[in-house]
Amino acid sequence: MIRRLFFLACAALAWLSVTTAAAAAETVSVEEAVRRALRDNPGLKAARYERAALLARAELERPVARPTLRTEATGTLQVPRATFPRGATGDATVIPERYGKVEAALEQTLYRPGLAAARERSTAEANVLAMDVERAEADLVRDVRVACLRLLTAEAMVGVASDGLDLARRHAKLVEDMLEAGLASERDRKAALADVAEAEQGRLQAENGAALARADLARRMGAPSEALISVAEPGPLPPMPDLQTGIAEALQRRVELRSLRERLRSLKAAASLAGLQDDPVLGARATAAAQSPTAFTRSTYFSVGLVLRWDILDGGKARADAAEARARVRQLESLLDEATRGVRLDVEKAWRDLRDAAARLEAATRQAELAQSAHEITELRYEVRQATQMEVSGSLLALQRARANRSQALYDQHIAAAEYARATGAPIPTPAPPVRDR
Repeated sequence: MIRRLFFLACAALAWLSVTTAAAAAETVSVEEAVRRALRDNPGLKAARYERAALLARAELERPVARPTLRTEATGTLQVPRATFPRGATGDATVIPERYGKVEAALEQTLYRPGLAAARERSTAEANVLAMDVERAEADLVRDVRVACLRLLTAEAMVGVASDGLDLARRHAKLVEDMLEAGLASERDRKAALADVAEAEQGRLQAENGAALARADLARRMGAPSEALISVAEPGPLPPMPDLQTGIAEALQRRVELRSLRERLRSLKAAASLAGLQDDPVLGARATAAAQSPTAFTRSTYFSVGLVLRWDILDGGKARADAAEARARVRQLESLLDEATRGVRLDVEKAWRDLRDAAARLEAATRQAELAQSAHEITELRYEVRQATQMEVSGSLLALQRARANRSQALYDQHIAAAEYARATGAPIPTPAPPVRDR
């Protein structure tokens, strides 16, 4: 009696834990998982902070009115004191024993050649920094979609393995009944039990794969690794896209190409500036000071003036910098051409993978139907002793494999669609709204 109550208590606790886990599990769509990842992914947050840091540094080089104010205070104790006679007023101090001075100097550049090119470069570099984050977002969107589909694939494999285990157990029960009736052999019973053990092992492996896929999705979403996340089945895919349309969209939208174009724009502006660095620069300077009076200086003074700086001879530095910048421009033009060709190939590969995935799904569906029929026929033949246990085991294995292939092909088609969206530079979804504390 006590043992029975103990088993009942264990069963109740197990049921309660399963019910609690099911209640705590959250089902999200693929797109909702993407939106949350864009909000919470730590790696993406780091990329955004990096962009903010680089923008703060680049702000110092932006061509805007930016006067500089420098202040300096000095105090000196010196000996001997130097004087000279000044008529009836007595001795005048030339070098006092204690001397102090406070000076403030304000400087501002009034004219610098290449101001338009400097603004062009500053704008292009800011755009490049923004596109670096956009590229990280595009990669994350693709990775989260694939992680969701990997989890759905793993969960489907758990279902296939569970169905296979049920089939193996039902057949083992059939063999036991036939053995009692003298219609089966002990060898058949052992073979059927071996099939059950193999099916149990397959289900355990599938469950482990699903757990790892769920943890990987949680990591990419920025959720705790122990979070119980379930993904809703994705909707039907749109019709097969046109290849040339996809290539045209990719050439226009891919962030890698847009970033290279902005870098090229920045380098062209830098090449223009490099040839102007030895041109004259006009500035203004204002100085105000207060100091210990002497025989030749007043206690305060103020001055305003213009400053013209012109490096007439710079040892060929401007010419060398301009030549280097032009070479960098040509280098980046070649890289842009290569990247354009690579994008075309990426789109074509993703398009062909998408078409191949659709064909594999159709073939896998037919094979699963045929394997189901073959297994049912083999079991019926075994019942009338026209098939061996080895044939039943083989048909069961073929059915398991066909079902697994169909599930894999189904989600591989969605994964191919996610890869195609990344290859064509599909728009990035809006991140989920921030979480508010309750």
